[in-house]
Amino acid sequence: MTRRLAMLLMLVCAIAIGDEARAHKASDSYLWLESRGTEIDLRWDIALRDLEIVIGIDADHDRRITWAEVQAQQARIDAYALSHLTITADDTACAATATAKHLIDSHSDGGYLVIRQRLHCTAQPAALRVDYNLLFEADRSHRGLVNVSTGDIERSAVLGESSRTVLINLTQDNAFARFTTFVREGVHHIWIGYDHILFLVSLLLAPAVVGTRTTANATHGNGDSLMETFKIVSAFTVAHSVTLALAASGTVTLPPALIEIAIAASVVIAAINNLRALLPARIWLVAFVFGFVHGFGFANVLAELNTPGQSFWNALLGFNVGVELGQIVIVAAIWPLLRWIAWYPAAMRRTVTVASAAIAGLATLWVIDRSIGLWA
Repeated sequence: MTRRLAMLLMLVCAIAIGDEARAHKASDSYLWLESRGTEIDLRWDIALRDLEIVIGIDADHDRRITWAEVQAQQARIDAYALSHLTITADDTACAATATAKHLIDSHSDGGYLVIRQRLHCTAQPAALRVDYNLLFEADRSHRGLVNVSTGDIERSAVLGESSRTVLINLTQDNAFARFTTFVREGVHHIWIGYDHILFLVSLLLAPAVVGTRTTANATHGNGDSLMETFKIVSAFTVAHSVTLALAASGTVTLPPALIEIAIAASVVIAAINNLRALLPARIWLVAFVFGFVHGFGFANVLAELNTPGQSFWNALLGFNVGVELGQIVIVAAIWPLLRWIAWYPAAMRRTVTVASAAIAGLATLWVIDRSIGLWA
């Protein structure tokens, strides 16, 4: 049983390793393309913090990037960014001209540099090919969120390290392709969302806690535990689906920094509840209440992409399906391991104690880190 306990602890430690475990909003850039006849207007928003990583534009190292520092590095920024993006129309390059000076815009996670260009094509294109290679050498989890409009039709795509190229048909709207793109993005989003994963793990530990508190040497049977797990996951799913839709559509907006702190705090509470009964034994209710908070965290990708109308609901459905599929995989991987350990109640109690303490400690660091970032 010592080895089984060690395996679970190694999983928690593996999650804690690396800068990604700080679990802030993922690195994204936003690319909007508007096709009008033979011309294509381009707007590209790139996070200043990402440009700092690859170029180093914070000259005085005070962790605050000023407009003067951006202007001083403008040539290097343009050379880097534009060498990592290629857009071709029907396999033919279009001449590009700047339409305005660069500016700084604010997104939910900070300042972004805005690059604007106009592409001049020899004929009205039927398809655009976007080759995107920004930042992957520094951040393999980086994403390029692409929105292409032609008249009233909007098309969206998400580009990443393993999917750097997309071919977008401008003559018709492929709703299924957009749906599958956002299914993949939903799966990816929850798999890199370490705070969401650890919250889910804490909830999955809870049925064992209830069982071991009920009698000295008993845990739930497989049937009881499976039903409790189903109720927990279902409650979490329903709740975060509601706020995902509300936040992504802009119906309800809350400060992202506060949401990040609240998500980290929910992980702390769920983990501590496994160590000391703070909340009712109906863990599904805990999952339901905190699920509303986590839904706001899931909404960042869709809210920032600002896809309108039918395209938005298609993307929202695909993204939510992807989140649920990713969640099912996580549960399917963890639940059998917990049931295996549950054959040995004493070992299960030790596993729950050590794992919950480790999760609570890590999540507490997230709360502190995010709180400092809020006031920095």
